[in-house]
Amino acid sequence: MPTQDDTAPMTAYTLRLDQDQALALDALVLDMRRRTGHRIDKSALFRALLRLTDANPVIAAALCEELRRTPD
Repeated sequence: MPTQDDTAPMTAYTLRLDQDQALALDALVLDMRRRTGHRIDKSALFRALLRLTDANPVIAAALCEELRRTPD
């Protein structure tokens, strides 16, 4: 997957989460902010997850297994 530069057009998506999932996402963003020392945008977090999944077959396999176990 190509890296996203500042001039590339972006597409907006709506992400529907229940309250617990929204709290978990907020906690993950806060944890990443603490670890990196700078503000983390939720969309940047998802883009990083996409890059990791594309680059690492172990992460992709773990994601696939999670989706098999818990289809929404």
